[in-house]
Amino acid sequence: MENQESIYEEKQGNLLTGILGALLGALIGTALWVLVGVWGYIAGIVAWLTAFLAGKGYDLLHGRPGKAKAITIIVMLILSICVGTVGTATVIMVQSYNQQISEMNTFEQARIQKYGPTVEEYVQSMFMEQDIQTEIVKNLAVGMLFGALGAYPIVLGDRRKKQRQDTVQPYEAADGAPKSVENADDTDKHLDA
Repeated sequence: MENQESIYEEKQGNLLTGILGALLGALIGTALWVLVGVWGYIAGIVAWLTAFLAGKGYDLLHGRPGKAKAITIIVMLILSICVGTVGTATVIMVQSYNQQISEMNTFEQARIQKYGPTVEEYVQSMFMEQDIQTEIVKNLAVGMLFGALGAYPIVLGDRRKKQRQDTVQPYEAADGAPKSVENADDTDKHLDA
């Protein structure tokens, strides 16, 4: 009886630790998203990998299976894509600022340091530009599309796995051996003979 209770507790899991694990996995995915984005790409494989890492983190920290896992993976993926897209734009803007400063002579650099915008002010002003906002929204839309395509097989795979577990219920045959519901008719016929 104790063994069955421990299996039940293990199946139930902990939502908080699952969310923490998914967050850690999604952070790795976000870092990859920024890295690939700085190179000038939006890759669907990174969205899939982010969803996979969020799911793996959820499982490793024993999160609650079922709908909670699917919702957590989807939320973490959306957050990861948003943070990754804005992070990519920020890194590119900082690189642009530093490149512009490095191309100036010493007098211009001193003048910019004293009177010009700081890196933070430059990035904030760039985020206000309509062209940049449009590009970020476009990248978010493409990222969300890739994210949906990447998360779908992972969430669907977990759902199918859960459905298989729900449909195959163990039952005890007359001889005391645990059997599955699928084999119940065959076992009963064999015992009647």
